[in-house]
Amino acid sequence: MSDGAYYAKALNVLDSCDIKVFSFEEKLEYYYRKARILDDMGQPAKSIPFYDWVIKNGVKTNTYFAPNSCIKLGNYYEHINDKKSATLYYQKALTYINHEYKNSIDAQAKAGLNRIQ
Repeated sequence: MSDGAYYAKALNVLDSCDIKVFSFEEKLEYYYRKARILDDMGQPAKSIPFYDWVIKNGVKTNTYFAPNSCIKLGNYYEHINDKKSATLYYQKALTYINHEYKNSIDAQAKAGLNRIQ
């Protein structure tokens, strides 16, 4: 739903879910998707706790959710000119291994670091 810019509808669907019955992987994706939707709705500050949850809990998974959450937060902090936080998240994105989109995410992290230095 979020791919077609139906952000409010997608957020309503997520909010109606009972995450207590979700597996760990489903929770990881739930929080990642919720963060992305809020971000895409122009509410990046509201997405921060969800991205942080994914980063904290997705360390030992092979999904792209945690490293891409680092990119999203790096972009946010870069946008508000918080270079210290942006650097931290871009560098953290580079620490994840064996995940889908590794080359792309690493390239984005390196580009972000180059922009702010």
